[in-house]
Amino acid sequence: MAETQKRKDRRVERTKRTIKRAFLKLLLTKDYNRITVKDIATEADVDRKTIYNYYRGVYEIREEIENNAIKAIEDAFSGFDSKNMFVQTRQIFEALHGAVSKHSELFDYLFKSESNSKIIFRIVQDIQTAVSKMLSQTTLSHLPMEKIDFISSFYAAGTMNIYYQWFNSDRHIPLEVISAGLGKAVLNGIAPLSENTLK
Repeated sequence: MAETQKRKDRRVERTKRTIKRAFLKLLLTKDYNRITVKDIATEADVDRKTIYNYYRGVYEIREEIENNAIKAIEDAFSGFDSKNMFVQTRQIFEALHGAVSKHSELFDYLFKSESNSKIIFRIVQDIQTAVSKMLSQTTLSHLPMEKIDFISSFYAAGTMNIYYQWFNSDRHIPLEVISAGLGKAVLNGIAPLSENTLK
């Protein structure tokens, strides 16, 4: 019985992945508000009833994708001692790189589609919130929260913009090199980036 349930669960997950990939692919060519369940069904090669078995509509598919992307980023920041953030900056960016790499197909679509600006903005906000929380428990804790928020905003938006540029480039620089360069820049400013960091 347990094995039967496992097979059923795997089948459900495969179907949902197919539906979400179809939706993400459509976002590259169509505005979100113009995508219909019929469009997704055609792209995914399933019938509309199959989609309605799992989702109430297009908005729910998008919401699940957003939540998956945000969870991947949030998980990258979990498990670190916030008081040692500056010591662990390299590890934090390695974890962030791991999250983006593991979900590269998802982030590839997110960063390439004009319709996804709201999703990216939400991810940036979540990163900013996480970083503000960490910074408020480090040696910067004496700063007013407003200043910490400015620092974390710069950190979060800059990081996501660099990933955005990478996904829309020819990608001749490996993503792990980009991530390592980001970690050095956070700790030491942009000077180290001119020392063959991105070559």
